[in-house]
Order: sequence, then C-alpha cells, then structure tokens
Amino acid sequence: MKKIILPLLFLPFLLTAQVDLKISKLSIPSHDILGSTQISGEVTNVGSNKISSFEIVWSEGSSNHSEIFNVDLNPNESYKFTHSEVIETPTLKTYNIRVSANTNGEVNVSNNTLNHTLRSVTFIPKKKVLFEDQTIAANAFGWWSPRGIVRLDEVMNTPSTDSIEYVCIHGNTGTGAFDDAMFHPYYSGMCMGGNDFVNVSGWPGNLVDRKAALSYGGAIGSAISHFTTYKNDYGVADIDVFPAYGLGSSGLPEVTVSTALKFAANESNFNLALVITEDSVHNATDWRYCQMNAYDGGSNGPLATAGVDFTTVGHPVPPSVMYHRHVARNIIPSFYGDTSALPSNIIAGSTYGHSFDSWTVPTGVDPTRLRAIVLLIDPLNGAVVNVNGADVFSSMNIDENPNEYGIEVFPNPIIDRASIKINFALEEGAELKIMDIGGRVVHSQSLEPKQGSKYYDINKSNISSGIYTISLKNGGKTYTNKIVFE
Repeated sequence: MKKIILPLLFLPFLLTAQVDLKISKLSIPSHDILGSTQISGEVTNVGSNKISSFEIVWSEGSSNHSEIFNVDLNPNESYKFTHSEVIETPTLKTYNIRVSANTNGEVNVSNNTLNHTLRSVTFIPKKKVLFEDQTIAANAFGWWSPRGIVRLDEVMNTPSTDSIEYVCIHGNTGTGAFDDAMFHPYYSGMCMGGNDFVNVSGWPGNLVDRKAALSYGGAIGSAISHFTTYKNDYGVADIDVFPAYGLGSSGLPEVTVSTALKFAANESNFNLALVITEDSVHNATDWRYCQMNAYDGGSNGPLATAGVDFTTVGHPVPPSVMYHRHVARNIIPSFYGDTSALPSNIIAGSTYGHSFDSWTVPTGVDPTRLRAIVLLIDPLNGAVVNVNGADVFSSMNIDENPNEYGIEVFPNPIIDRASIKINFALEEGAELKIMDIGGRVVHSQSLEPKQGSKYYDINKSNISSGIYTISLKNGGKTYTNKIVFE
C-alpha cells in the first residue's frame, strides 16, 4: 500500500482544533466623547479543549496594551471582557484600534484579531429614527396596507415612540373604485423607485432612515425590530425645530419652520429637508378616505389595532371608521434636501440655523394636527442621519383669539437683527425678555403700546450665538417662543 504524505499546509484542516480562541465581537462605540473609552468585547472558545486563560492586546498604532484574563471557558462558551487600560481620546479625530485575543497552544490565528474605528466627538447627539411608511388607502393596491397600519400602531404604543418620527406617504396606483385623497405623487414616487439610493418595492413598506427598505411582516413586533436595528446609530447633531403658524402676505394661513442644529464633530456637506405631516386625517362621508382591506373575513389572519379590527370591519373599511395617521402633506424643498442650508465646513460644537420656505396650508387640512419634521441628510448615500419634529400648535403659545397667534420672530435664526411681531393689544408695563438656556436674562426692554400689528427690533450685537427663550409678559399672561442667534 502506497503511503500518502500530505504537505504541512493541509494538516490543520484534517486535525480537530484542540485550542481555538476566537474574538467574536468588540463592544467599543463608533463615536465617544472626548476623554477616554473602554476596550470591551467578547471571546468564544471554538475549539475542543477548555481554556483557562487568555491575553487581550490592543493597540492604536503607538504601543501595545496587554492584559491576562483567568477564566474557566469550556468549548462553545463565551466570555465578555473589559480591558483595564482605556484608550485616551483627547482630540477630535478617528482612532484605528486593533484588538487581539491570544492563548497558549492556539492552532488557528485567523480569528484572533478584530479592527475597529472610533471617532471622538464633543457630545453624543440624541438620535431619532425616521419611518417613511409607504401606504395606500382607497385604491386596489391598498388591500394589504392594513398590515402596515397595525405594525406602526404597535410601534406607537411602545415606550420608544419618543425616539421615532413617522411619515405615512400615500400612493395611488393600479385600478380600484376610489382614488386615495391623501396621495402625494412626488414623495411617493421618490420612495417607490424614484431615488438614487434605497427604494421600497411595494405597499405596505418602510424606509428606515433611508438606510434600508423593509417590508412589514405578519408577526407582532416586526416593525419595532426595524427601529431597534438603527436606534443606536450616531446622530451627528442635535436638532431643534421651531414652527410658526399665521397669515402670510397673501392673507392665507402659512406654516414657517426654522431649525437649529448643534454638531458634535467637524463635518462637511449635509443637506436639510422639511416634512410636514397631518395626524388622524378623517372624512366620514368621502370614500376617497376609506381603506381597502384584504383582511376582511379573517382568511389572511388576525389583524387589529386598538381602534379597528380589520377582520370584521368590512371591505373597504368605511371612511367613518378610518383615522389616517401621520399623513405626508409636503416635503420641502425636495426628497434630497437643500444643499445650501448648511455651510460646506461645519465646526464641532457650533450651532447652525436655517429657515425653510413657508408652506401655505391647503383648504381642508387641520392646522392643529400638523407636525414639522426636519431631516439631516448625508448626500453621499442618501441616509437620514438624524431627524426631529415638533407639533406646530403645541410648540406655540397662542392668544385666546384664534385669529391672532402670539409673538412671531423674523428671521429665526437671527443673524444680525430681527423683528418681533405682536398681533394683540399690549397693556401698560408690557416687558420683553430674552433668556439663555440657563435662565439668565441677556436682554430686556419695555414695550410701548401701538395700534394694529406691532413690530419691535432686536439687535444681536451683545448676544452670543446659541438657543434662547424669548418671553413677553403682558398683563396676567406670558407668551414664550424659542429663538436662535447665529
């Protein structure tokens, strides 16, 4: 019998790996505040022998940092480690970290090392996730959209709702007895195959931060899992939103939205977009507000929200029953956002303001249910890196007369000078104050009564850049609003 001699190169594949320690993951953040960051992770025994100790070595390029961990690690067991030496991150830059796990008798070094990049920042922004839900109500292609309605309802009833912004973008395609009255042709078209990055392929579907296009599953909780995937992404900047509502120069009601963004690190080339939604849209007698329903009768499984059981409510669902949530009414200036809203080079820790074009509120839209949502967009990949919104009316202090809307500041953010417009009668002793975020008064002035609409000027010369509260005390009432000085 002829003896076969194999090259040494092939021996590891024929022998059972007796000692094989794998570094299975790193638990180091992608962004952390200036100072220091822990080196943590997890190792797994993927060999056949017990491991009693291992060494973790990490380096950021200049020197190695070693520590021995004594363990009792059986095959297929894992161990979470935290190195006693932290990585110092005193400057705003990206740190390239290499972490290795070593043990005596190791036969496979290919799985012993992982690399990680850590970017130091001045603070960690509050991150919100954007759901851009694709739905159809009164149209044949809306048959399956109740599934999306129920999945979103589950998300809205979780404690995470304050970390999500919702936009329900209505389509209107195929054949059917009705047209969807809430159809937004441009916005729907951009999400359904019209943009250059990520697109939804059917109804109901969901763009999540424009990083993924996901379908709504039949299982309870499938939509909240979409949120969980992206909730810990780095948010780039804190976003404040300042909506204002009033009559425009044309005499028609308008929504004007300003925003202020504070960036955590040096950045470049971000876009801004504004979405305006109307919540709980309802018309009890117009069948263009009904809901097509493939779940009627229960043959496609149980499906119900707190208010509607789609298995028993009929097909189509009568408009008297339907309250359509977070309906997209406009997106300004475009799906991709304004390329000139922010400077090309952004300085860490700085606050930047922008005012969007005013939007005239169409007849039939309820202004008390409007929400203004600002999107911070990375034009390189189309992703929404952060988002925040504010209800138009709950963000304002409105006078008792519904046709007179408190105090208005133009422009907001303020660059050099601004005008304050007051649409109600001032009593003797009326006083205006501007306070910083710590409550310190940085400006105050008495206001003399004038006839009709009244305008008062503010000069920025002695006020530093930042976010402030403007307060008007008039008799027994106090009106407040947020303003930004650039």
